[in-house]
Amino acid sequence: PPFDGADALRVITLLEPLCVEADRLRREEIESRYAPLAPADALVTGAAGFLGRAVVKALRARGQTVRVLLRKPVASYAGDAGVQVVIGDLGDPRSVDHAVAGATTVYHVGAAMRGSLRDFEAGTVWGTRNIVEACTKHRSSRLVHVSSMSVLDHAGRDPAVVLDEDAAYEPQPQLRGAYTQTKLAAERLVRQAIRDNALPAVILRPGQIFGIGAEKVTPNAVIALAGRWIAVGDGGMTLPLVYLDDVVDAVLLAAEAPDAVGQVFNIVDPASVTQQRYLDRAKRKLGDELRLTRVSVPVFMTLAHGVELLGKVLGRDVPLTRYRVRSLRPLANFDTRAARERLGWKPKVGVERGLDATFGPSA
Repeated sequence: PPFDGADALRVITLLEPLCVEADRLRREEIESRYAPLAPADALVTGAAGFLGRAVVKALRARGQTVRVLLRKPVASYAGDAGVQVVIGDLGDPRSVDHAVAGATTVYHVGAAMRGSLRDFEAGTVWGTRNIVEACTKHRSSRLVHVSSMSVLDHAGRDPAVVLDEDAAYEPQPQLRGAYTQTKLAAERLVRQAIRDNALPAVILRPGQIFGIGAEKVTPNAVIALAGRWIAVGDGGMTLPLVYLDDVVDAVLLAAEAPDAVGQVFNIVDPASVTQQRYLDRAKRKLGDELRLTRVSVPVFMTLAHGVELLGKVLGRDVPLTRYRVRSLRPLANFDTRAARERLGWKPKVGVERGLDATFGPSA
């Protein structure tokens, strides 16, 4: 219908007073987030996530005051006087600087887990950059950075070679996806700050974290697709598992061990568990809720090739490629001496008791 400038002006005249007031209230709410904070023993990013919640719980059990940086409030923290909640975003330098100031130790657990490449870059790469810069500025006593095994080369590794902290990085992260790409960039940022700015940081690379609350998380070499778990390859492959409580122990030790500063540690339970055994335990717990299909690597590789061709025809990136299929095989054959000798870490719960706690006692 006809709509001229005079009509538009009338709409603006009606709406402007309401918008001005709403904008004012929004500005006041944002500024209130930057009210001065009392000093805290620790800051935990990613405190709404699986590992982050467990780290906060462990720190509070020690009687420490904990500050958490969250994108939105979490009900369980609201009633705890020992938890300071900062609402903000890892990708926002001002939010991060405010959260880090006055916190003795920073546990950087947060990272983007979903969304576009831009979302991953903002939450993981820029988030880590902001954390590093704030820790340097405020002279944090220690930064514990939780990285990922995804930064290592999966497709090209020799299974016979022992994996230690100097294992090769993923040579083609752009082919592995946004998570690998950004976690690798984030780890490199921390290592650069350790080298160039003497940042007192420790980097942990946990294996596949499992535990109560993560029963429905697919293990390595298993893909969740349309409500079904697709297990790729031989079920006899071993998984680099580590129980949640044991990872939390490693995180706390990383903040205290004098020989840990400037080091990288792979945190993997030395016990060997096959993929099929893990799936059997999960199936026993989840029952009909878990629909499982096993596909051979050649079949899945053929499917990936078809998806790649379709992507070329459509001119789009695709979620499944032959390189990603080759990268699905779990890492194995770990040397955990560094974690044991320099960090003082060894699993207290362990995989077997962890599996019982997560899925119930074995039959």
